[in-house]
Amino acid sequence: MTEIDKIKENHTKQLEGRVHRLIDECRKKKVMMTDKELDAEFNKMWNKTLEELSCPKQKPSDVITSVTYHLRENLSHKGSHYCELLSQTKLQDCGQVPFKYTAEGFYRFTHKVSKIINYEDHFMASQKLADSIINACTEFVTEKMERKNNYHDTYIQEILHMIDKRLQNNQNVKIETEFEVSLKQHICADAARQFQKMHEDFIRVNDPYRCLNQNKDKFCTDFKDLFHDRDQCQKKAEEFTIRCLMRAVEDFVNRSLGPDIIGEMQTRSEFSTRMSFQYSLLLDLLSKKKFEEYLSYINSYEDYVKKWILNKIVEHFSKKTTTFKFEDQHLQSSINSINDAINKARTKKKGNLKKFVEDVCQELRDKLVIPQDALGTFMILNNADLEQFANWLTECVKDMAQAARERFKETNIQMKLRTLHVKPQNELFTKLIGCGQQCPFCKSPCDAGGQQHKEHFTSLHRPEGLGRFRWESTDKLVIDICSSLVCSDCRFRCSATNSEWHPYKDYRTIFPDWHIPPDVSLEASDYWKYVLATFNNEFAKEYDAKPAEIPDIWKSITHEQAEESLKKSFNMMSGINTALIRLISKWSQKS
Repeated sequence: MTEIDKIKENHTKQLEGRVHRLIDECRKKKVMMTDKELDAEFNKMWNKTLEELSCPKQKPSDVITSVTYHLRENLSHKGSHYCELLSQTKLQDCGQVPFKYTAEGFYRFTHKVSKIINYEDHFMASQKLADSIINACTEFVTEKMERKNNYHDTYIQEILHMIDKRLQNNQNVKIETEFEVSLKQHICADAARQFQKMHEDFIRVNDPYRCLNQNKDKFCTDFKDLFHDRDQCQKKAEEFTIRCLMRAVEDFVNRSLGPDIIGEMQTRSEFSTRMSFQYSLLLDLLSKKKFEEYLSYINSYEDYVKKWILNKIVEHFSKKTTTFKFEDQHLQSSINSINDAINKARTKKKGNLKKFVEDVCQELRDKLVIPQDALGTFMILNNADLEQFANWLTECVKDMAQAARERFKETNIQMKLRTLHVKPQNELFTKLIGCGQQCPFCKSPCDAGGQQHKEHFTSLHRPEGLGRFRWESTDKLVIDICSSLVCSDCRFRCSATNSEWHPYKDYRTIFPDWHIPPDVSLEASDYWKYVLATFNNEFAKEYDAKPAEIPDIWKSITHEQAEESLKKSFNMMSGINTALIRLISKWSQKS
């Protein structure tokens, strides 16, 4: 970009010199030239200038080759088998169809004694993990594409880091070599194609010849204004406002609005603490009375929660003028800064218009990012009177502010969210959910705050049938919870155990990051008893198992009792404890 900016600056300077020479030549003719004749002279000069300008053609980089290199580097330290698998398929041939992983080496066998098996077999667990990682990486690529910047190798390095981190965090899935290689190939290939397009679009948009031709009509108009000694003050003030200041102000508002939305949402009770958030989420699920909602919440936890947060943001800001209030505050702040910069530049009373504009930009440098290409184009062929230009500029800034306010009012929250530099739903998820890990048995979310903690734990375990566990001897979904099972003689098997039976008491040898306090007296809350009793047949069908043996007392639990149970589960932390939880939550967010 530095090289391209120098080329653009050199081109505009050369063009400015040739335009001034053309004006002198036309004036020497001592005849009144019409606009049509001036257009013809300008076109001849323009075409000749373009032929003589030197500019090395920007050649697009081969993003696929670069991505392949970084993928190979990522896998090289893992052994020769990884590299061998990687070399069997060209990256450009991957990622063309949806990712489907066929698990190998998964086999079943029966035991006479009653044990528990996780029916989410290797294939299903791996596919679910893959879908989750692909969704996260797709979101990352989309955000980069929306910025319309150039490609950089750090993008693919960050994607590979995201994949490695999520594979490492999901200890309940046995990661096979073939799975990791094929998943990374799929994600990297798709990302490479997207980044290649982004890279080529960036080169096309910033091509110096294209940028020069884009401004041909403007240069021609400026040429005729200079030839006829027309007053350029108003026109140049409008041009500087629209091309330079407006873009900078819009960027400032978009950078500031994301944190505002996050702060506003956290003033709502359901977003004030982690416990309040979980309570509101589960209460909303209960009110919807839909099996599909519970299934998505349990099996696609992160995606479901982020969509839930996004819907709440849209719902909150669709009904209120809060976003406009925030936008107007940042707009007014920008306008005040611009007016102060104009007034400071006027007091210097030295130099020409170019120096005046440079002083204005210098004053604004800490707040507004003025696009340099637009500024360079504005500077040339400019004979505006400095004082009159400053007066017109002040008026144009007022008009810009009013136009921006009207635009803010007309734009809905969905469109505004797309332009933000910070995605509020992702930030709120991180603040309120923390690591996003789920219990490997019942899928209850981790209650530990923040991203960095040594152990995962949850205070509200659920019937393990909700996490796909069933009894081996009967195929029926399990109603027991993890806290009682970890102090029993039962055993389990799953992808993480290579389908081998393993004692519940020694679960930490398989899941060392999870802490499940043993307590045989604990039962699931009435809330989850109600959920499993209500949707028992649906869960069994979805998990290809037989319905759980639901105790009669579970079947008698009403919707109102389930809601009351939920309140009790979260109201244990009331009064002084609530204040403590808020302090702990704030501390964990800071840390």
